[in-house]
Amino acid sequence: MSILWIIIAIALLLFFIWQLMQPKQGAKASNAPSPTPPGALLSGEAQEEANMVATVSPEKAPPPATPKNVLDLSSAANRRLQAEVEAFLYKGKKMMAIQRLRDFKHWELQAAKDYVEAIEDEQTLSKARNRMSDEASSARRQAVIRLLAENQRVNAVKLVREETNWRLDQAEEYVDAMQGALNILQAEVNHFLYTHQKAAAIRRVSTVTGWDLSKSIDYVEHLQKNLS
Repeated sequence: MSILWIIIAIALLLFFIWQLMQPKQGAKASNAPSPTPPGALLSGEAQEEANMVATVSPEKAPPPATPKNVLDLSSAANRRLQAEVEAFLYKGKKMMAIQRLRDFKHWELQAAKDYVEAIEDEQTLSKARNRMSDEASSARRQAVIRLLAENQRVNAVKLVREETNWRLDQAEEYVDAMQGALNILQAEVNHFLYTHQKAAAIRRVSTVTGWDLSKSIDYVEHLQKNLS
């Protein structure tokens, strides 16, 4: 009987010792291996590059560039070119207006097309159309074109102001439009001359300017000399 109690006492002692040797739950968690962080398996250079990518914030996209193909209308030459483009549009010759811009400004086709289409939407063109078709009589239009053909721009502006009571800038805008019409007339005459249709060129000049036959012939021959 005493032997049984001795065995029981030894078993309890061993169980107590085993309990003392077991680590606590907190210590067990602290001793547990930490999970491998992302990128720990990368090489040193790769890890540095990954860190730089992670820390650098993406740059904002730059704002769209302002179109450079815009005519500076403070220039007299550009104002005349603008008037020519408007005159082509008034006659429904959009492709000729685009080509005119490309010839003088050496713009790309799309840039010239965009500019001409923008003019079509502007109220400026609408006002120019009204002045050319409604307010300006045929006689005044012919008179201004005749003066411009004789290089008398100042007198042309003066004539318009006297007949309309427009401001100086309005009169100059109208004269610029008529200069565009004259440029178109000269292009048409050159075409007739290139195709050996001198009589058609003379008739066209007489119709547009109101000149008599003699004056129209002189003007056509003058342009013909410039071609040779």
